[in-house]
Amino acid sequence: MNSCLDTITLARYIGRTLSDKEKDETERHLSECRSCREEFAMASVLLKDDAAEKSPAPMEQLQSVFQTIKKKAAQFYEWITVLPYESGLQPAFVRSGEKSVSPQIRFRKDVSDLRTEFLIEKTNERAISIEIGIFKNSIGAKNIRITLLKEGGGVVSRLLKGDHELFENLPFGIYRVNLIQNSEEKGNVCFEIDETGLTER
Repeated sequence: MNSCLDTITLARYIGRTLSDKEKDETERHLSECRSCREEFAMASVLLKDDAAEKSPAPMEQLQSVFQTIKKKAAQFYEWITVLPYESGLQPAFVRSGEKSVSPQIRFRKDVSDLRTEFLIEKTNERAISIEIGIFKNSIGAKNIRITLLKEGGGVVSRLLKGDHELFENLPFGIYRVNLIQNSEEKGNVCFEIDETGLTER
């Protein structure tokens, strides 16, 4: 278990519904990962874990607590359906003057000396598209390889053509976007996306 624990796993760990193997893997990860330990500690306090020792908290309550922690601990973005006047990254259909009605999330991150812009669109109830723009000194960056990894399987790697790259028909989940320029790793952006919105990790 190399990547961070997801909300459901942490909730099931506190609720004591993991298998022995899953429990061992989770405890091994918690012993090595400070971020997950902090989430676990905050959840334990919120749930008054001493009382939970006698009677496990309901799974819905556990998941709700972890969602609250994630929103407080990291930047959280909700889906929007109205585009702001200055919205940064603009997909082609918006540039052409058409109005978007699909729920979207837009955010920017600096990765080393690159400005990275994300436009994530909910294309249906269970699928998204991710458009990534990468710039250096306000112009399109060159020789960039974008690798999109989804936790639990799935890797797409492309050489950036132009300013933006579009990844379509993706499921909700936890993603890591790795950026490499001229064989030099520049860094990554991690986020979890679901029906409620996007949480940076």
